[in-house]
Amino acid sequence: MVKQLSIYRFGKHIALLTLVLLSGCASLTPQQITQRIDTMSDFQICLGAQTGLDSKAFDLDVAIVAAAKERIAERKLDCSSKHDEIVRFLVTSLKQEQRYREIYFPRSGFWRF
Repeated sequence: MVKQLSIYRFGKHIALLTLVLLSGCASLTPQQITQRIDTMSDFQICLGAQTGLDSKAFDLDVAIVAAAKERIAERKLDCSSKHDEIVRFLVTSLKQEQRYREIYFPRSGFWRF
């Protein structure tokens, strides 16, 4: 006889599989962190350590930010020399975000501020 899989049991298996997949993706190994830091330029390391953002303006993992700060101390990088570049990057990112929101999420009503 063929066993029939009930919807309840199927749902339990899907939930368990989802939990396992999410827990495996949520944590970074030390090798992954080191590899990520090794591929970053000095500007990206300073940006990540000071703002917690990557070069696409997405949040970095806390472990990567900590590793970036360690790398700055190891290499004795001078992030103050990159301050103007970081500010330009942040301003440009904010302007792009503002344009995106104006295009895809227009304000309703007659007056637009």
